[in-house]
Amino acid sequence: MKSSISPFGTRSCGYVLSAALAGAVLSPVGIAQAQQLQLEEILVTARKREESIQDVPVSVTSISRELNEATLRRLDDIQSFTPNVYIRNTAGTPGGAAISIRGVSYQEIDKSLDPSIGVIMEGMYLGTSSGSLLQNFDIGRVEVLRGPQGTLFGKNTIGGVINVIRSPVTMDWGLDAIVTLGEDDRNDYKLVANMPIIEDTLGVKLFGMDLNSDGYIENTTFGDDVGGDDYTTYGLATRWTPSENFAVQLHYEHEENETDAGTWANFNQADDLVCILGANPAFPFWGAAQGCQAFDTGSDEDHNSQNGRNDGETNQDYYNLTLNYDMGDWGLTAIAGYINRNENSRLEYDANSFEFLTVVSDTDYEQFSQEVRLVGSIGDVALTTGLYYWDSEYSTDSRTLD
Repeated sequence: MKSSISPFGTRSCGYVLSAALAGAVLSPVGIAQAQQLQLEEILVTARKREESIQDVPVSVTSISRELNEATLRRLDDIQSFTPNVYIRNTAGTPGGAAISIRGVSYQEIDKSLDPSIGVIMEGMYLGTSSGSLLQNFDIGRVEVLRGPQGTLFGKNTIGGVINVIRSPVTMDWGLDAIVTLGEDDRNDYKLVANMPIIEDTLGVKLFGMDLNSDGYIENTTFGDDVGGDDYTTYGLATRWTPSENFAVQLHYEHEENETDAGTWANFNQADDLVCILGANPAFPFWGAAQGCQAFDTGSDEDHNSQNGRNDGETNQDYYNLTLNYDMGDWGLTAIAGYINRNENSRLEYDANSFEFLTVVSDTDYEQFSQEVRLVGSIGDVALTTGLYYWDSEYSTDSRTLD
């Protein structure tokens, strides 16, 4: 059964159950099978409280089992399971996500501009598109909320929210390891290990991932493959439950990403697709069949002729401390988060074999947030209230090479 349940799916399941009960004679086995036909309850935390997805009055898609599929490698692959959602990598931004939900999109790389779709990880808002294109690793569930979510998530979520929940610290012994080998020298290694420190009280989860590939685009200028992966992350999470109604969880993660920041070329994929200069009326002497392609004869669907790589190098440290206190009908949650991120890139914006336009950038980014939230109910009224503090700063040094 899929995690996302539509009204049609509900009617279909009811129809099968009705047909089973309508038979003239049902054996005990048939009755038992009919009784087991029921919708699985799916719990989500999209509205900052745990509730059934059928009770949530907004458009939500919950993805959990699908995360085990080999084709779902990164956050952009969830668009295959979520209607009205389009996700792509932002060219020139290390790990950047260009997300569009119901036509509201964001593709900027300037960190002074807020994304219009919020990406939340472990209750913490990721303040820039850089680093938002998360790998499908150590993720327990992804919830996609379509439409404006400003009431609960603030002004930066006019298009929607992608809420990412990591796998839990189980406090039991457990090991999950995955090795992937493939073409273009792809080799991926993933490991998640859980272990108890104090039985039912203190547990630790260790995790690490290393992704490598050469890329499948051949460069015709310096004769090497480009567009490959070089990504490493590792960290730990601890969970402490000194009592039944109080829990503390600390999550730390370090990321190193030297993946090529895009592989660009100038070529026509169709008669009506030309490069920007070729279609620009300011350059009437450039025919539609020429454009930039005239300067980039070494590029096609499997080749490019850049005189250098689009190098990217990112280092990031992520910290998250979450406290939960259960007071019966009320629950108190406090989430403190901190990110320190450094990005270096060298981008060949001209995308051809000539020394024309190369931009080198060095960016330092920090963010800190603190949320205190009280959730409960008064009679038939469900109440969510709290305080939120946010502080971020960044500095960028960008220059062109002579």
